[in-house]
Amino acid sequence: MHDMPAIKMADAEDFEDAHSPEVEEWYVDYRFAKYGLEDGIFAKYRGTIIAIFEKQIVGKGKNPLHLRRRIAKKLGIDALRMILVDPEYGIL
Repeated sequence: MHDMPAIKMADAEDFEDAHSPEVEEWYVDYRFAKYGLEDGIFAKYRGTIIAIFEKQIVGKGKNPLHLRRRIAKKLGIDALRMILVDPEYGIL
């Protein structure tokens, strides 16, 4: 019979970032984007992708990768902190 490695038990330190303020702020923006799509608020931006940060549209463009990089650099934030929305297809 093969010896199986011991399973590491998770402790609280492994999950301390799970509910950090930054994660909570991301969820606020996610909900803003989701409800904005449902209400048609972003319909005027069809054909472009918009970037949302702190419940504001902070940029728009055609290429999601370039948009994410440009806005992250401009705002000095992590590129994954913003929400990208395509009004036609939803949250990216």
